[in-house]
Amino acid sequence: MDLLAKNHLLYATTAPRHYSVKGEPWQLWAAGRKLTSQLPKSIYSLVHDQEANLYWSAKKDVNKESLPLIDREAIGTAMQEIPRKQRVFITKHTAGMCGVGKFMKRWGEWKEDKCPRCGEPEDAAHVWICKGEGASDIWEKAVEELQLWLRNANTDPTVTHVVIQYLTGWRLGINPAYESPACFQDAIRNQDQIGWHRLIEGWIAKDWAEIQQ
Repeated sequence: MDLLAKNHLLYATTAPRHYSVKGEPWQLWAAGRKLTSQLPKSIYSLVHDQEANLYWSAKKDVNKESLPLIDREAIGTAMQEIPRKQRVFITKHTAGMCGVGKFMKRWGEWKEDKCPRCGEPEDAAHVWICKGEGASDIWEKAVEELQLWLRNANTDPTVTHVVIQYLTGWRLGINPAYESPACFQDAIRNQDQIGWHRLIEGWIAKDWAEIQQ
């Protein structure tokens, strides 16, 4: 009996333990795993994750190797906590298809694709780094609001400092002179790969949550 029990245990660790449940109308399996909870979310991911990865991998300004580094669970949580119209705006801006010069010209609304502040060709990414009149004041105010939000959310002070330093350095086109602690190196390196401008749009590296914990 002991021998039979051990053989069954060995089998059970390498195969699903319950193929069916009495009275069960149907089953849903994916990648050899039976799905038993959060079915709408699981089905949505199965249908659209690959499609989304193909879309972002094809964009020239996205490093496809960085896609697995993104904390998508955090993005999902954040998006569900804001109004729908704001989710729509964020999605359009992140994809680049929003009311900037590039698309205003394409849609026939403007004759040129120039930024109204500085005169440079304007796409979604340009909005973050524009040096035109008043743009830096708006950026500085936004950074102050971000610092306040991080503090109110009980974010580790070093995390806040590192994020602000690197965001500021990215906008100015310089490497921060700040020597970050060793435990931050992986997070910084992965965020570098994803892009610091993408952090503003929610593409945050998974490492930050671990460091915060």
